[in-house]
Amino acid sequence: MKSFIVIMVFGMLGCGVADEERLYYSAEQKQWGIAASAVLTKKNEHDLFSLRGVPDSVWEQERNREFLEGDGWDVSGREDLIKTIERVMKTGHRSSFKQIHDSLEAGPAVYWINNFLHRLKYGYAFRPHRVAFVERYAEELAGRSLIGWDLARVISLVRWGVAAGYLEEEEAWQWIMPAAQEIQRIYGSWEELGEAYVTGRMFWSSYHFRTGGEEIRPVVYWLLKNPNSPWVKVDWNLDLTGSTEAYAGDEKLPKAEPYYEGARFGRYGGYTNTVRALLELKDSGSAYSRAMCHEKLGDYYQYGRPGIEPNLQKALSFYQTAAELGEDGAMLDLGLAYYRGKGRPKDFNRAYVWWSRAAESGHVTALRNLGILYAEGKGVEQDLEKAMELYELAGKWGDSGAENQLAWLMFKNEEVWDADQAVAYAYTAIRKDACQPHYDTLVRVLIKAGRWDEAWTQLNAWERLNMRQRNNYDPLKLPEKFKKLRERIESGRIGGA
Repeated sequence: MKSFIVIMVFGMLGCGVADEERLYYSAEQKQWGIAASAVLTKKNEHDLFSLRGVPDSVWEQERNREFLEGDGWDVSGREDLIKTIERVMKTGHRSSFKQIHDSLEAGPAVYWINNFLHRLKYGYAFRPHRVAFVERYAEELAGRSLIGWDLARVISLVRWGVAAGYLEEEEAWQWIMPAAQEIQRIYGSWEELGEAYVTGRMFWSSYHFRTGGEEIRPVVYWLLKNPNSPWVKVDWNLDLTGSTEAYAGDEKLPKAEPYYEGARFGRYGGYTNTVRALLELKDSGSAYSRAMCHEKLGDYYQYGRPGIEPNLQKALSFYQTAAELGEDGAMLDLGLAYYRGKGRPKDFNRAYVWWSRAAESGHVTALRNLGILYAEGKGVEQDLEKAMELYELAGKWGDSGAENQLAWLMFKNEEVWDADQAVAYAYTAIRKDACQPHYDTLVRVLIKAGRWDEAWTQLNAWERLNMRQRNNYDPLKLPEKFKKLRERIESGRIGGA
């Protein structure tokens, strides 16, 4: 019943509610509300603590209007926005989930009739990955469906609407806070909400379903671990009940940090303008804003951009400052410099220190890199079990190379070799990222496991990938390693060993 009431409240408020009917919320409560949309906010590299998420400017208003109109929302004004918010709040992807679920439950005849009717109405049948999703997650999502995903998107839509100039700030909270209250009622923690968002994203996109949501899981991990995250700063159990009386103090949230003013140029204003802006803003705002400015400058100087010459020493100087201010990506890059001995003297102990700090701050890749140190015994005493534990944790939170490292560790070390498990890890790595290093591991693991036909098939796939990625590829001049692997597979097929 409560969810129905929330839906009705959203409908009324979206159309405008008299001031005397409105509820008021504290700054802390408002912070909780926008934190519920933090997964997408962080992924989009927007401000996590301001309502708009971007600087308040005519330029950003135009960017947000273009986004709402052209990124699948088809929103071209206030009326369209309110209708979209109401639709997502009342039905959203929960409606599609329920339709597919009920059709499957009713049996093949009803399923195909409903599938046909869906095609007539929308122009396409039930999407195959969504059918597979419902079959896989129906029992797990019983009683919740995809409401966490839908309500988080409602909050994001409202925030974009404010940034686009379609909604007033005070009006926005009358949409955001009822959604936040419902999220808090249904879920028990930020981690549960994060998993709900990942799950909803898998229903939305076939790519995310196929990869198990691995692209977004590192964002959730960061939000759960990083000291600068709203999920760390804001108590999940905060009382979100609104007040009928306005607060005496100023309950507005802060504006976007200076970093976001500079960083946005990279997308829309050119890299040289971005660097100029970041250099001007790098000592402004909070420690987090300053850290992000330095880290971004480090990236630009490390890899170079149009109009920006690569300069490794300058990049590492920016990374050093950013890391000392607590930026996890800079910690990762500093550790890598010490591990490889590029721009810094090779020092595995320092690599371990920086990667440990990055992992503690929510950087998933740092978990995998720590696993490499334990596997190789560099900077720490070799510990294969510890390495596997770190790889597994990194894989759980979406690192695309963790399973490949697990398979390779088993391949190289007889004391932890498990053929079935190694093959499973190697296939998972390919599913996440079908790149040449992962195919290399998969083929070698299959050979060691004596699965000759599979090894031959995957070697063919690896060769096709190699052909696509290389210019002037000549299939008659195969790389020597392909020839040797083919000979090994043929020998195994004949001799069985």
